[in-house]
Amino acid sequence: MTDTKQIDKFKEVARELDCSESEKDFDRKLKKLVKEKPAKKTG
Repeated sequence: MTDTKQIDKFKEVARELDCSESEKDFDRKLKKLVKEKPAKKTG
């Protein structure tokens, strides 16, 4: 399978699963999964 065909198949499956191509959507969902570590207290 060529790279072009593989990426097209990936995109088709992603659309079928209602995945978004929006970077903002990705960032928002990523932040739900990953929590920031609290800053270390000094002093």
